[in-house]
Parts: sequence; C-alpha cells; structure tokens
Amino acid sequence: MRKKAPELAEEISRFVNGAGDDEVKELAKLMANDHPTLQQIKVGLVLHFIKHMANKPYTDARNSASNEMAKAALEGIRQMWVKKFTDSGMAPDKAELQAKACVENITLPFI
Repeated sequence: MRKKAPELAEEISRFVNGAGDDEVKELAKLMANDHPTLQQIKVGLVLHFIKHMANKPYTDARNSASNEMAKAALEGIRQMWVKKFTDSGMAPDKAELQAKACVENITLPFI
C-alpha cells in the first residue's frame, strides 16, 4: 500500500538520521537507477525540497549551510534555463522571465 506524504517524510527522516554517508549515497544511486519517468518525478521532488530549504525564514548553525547551498543551486538552475532559452533563440529578457518562472514553479519544461 502506498504511504501518504507525512508518513513517508517521517520514514525518510528516520532513515537519514540513522544512516551513514555510504547509505545515503546508496539510496541516491538506487533512486537514480529507476525508470526514466520516475527519475524525472524524483528530480522534481528534490527540486521542491531545495526550494523549500532556500526559502526557510529561519536558519541556525545546523542548517545554514543547506540554506546557502539551496539558494546557490536555484541560482545555478535559473542560469541554466536562461542559457537554454536564449540559445534556442528566445529574447534575453523573455528568457530571464521564463527561467525565473521555471525556478519559482519548479517546472521541468522537458517533461
């Protein structure tokens, strides 16, 4: 039976809380070896998590590095989309708006 989001989030928290670095890497590898459509959905999940981490209103020493990395990741993704859109012939100002919308909405235009 499929788990609901709150139950699964708690299970993931329990896993990462007790897992070593090698186990976390193994989980990531196993997730990346799934069906291509599921890979796309999982990337969306990770991006939503990154967006939530970047937009945390409060951080402290335990999560401030994650907050900073999440902000940098979103900026890198925005820059990637600007380049892709401008390389395809889109005007730079429109490419910037489109890229910003992709990051804000966690839109994967290639799905």
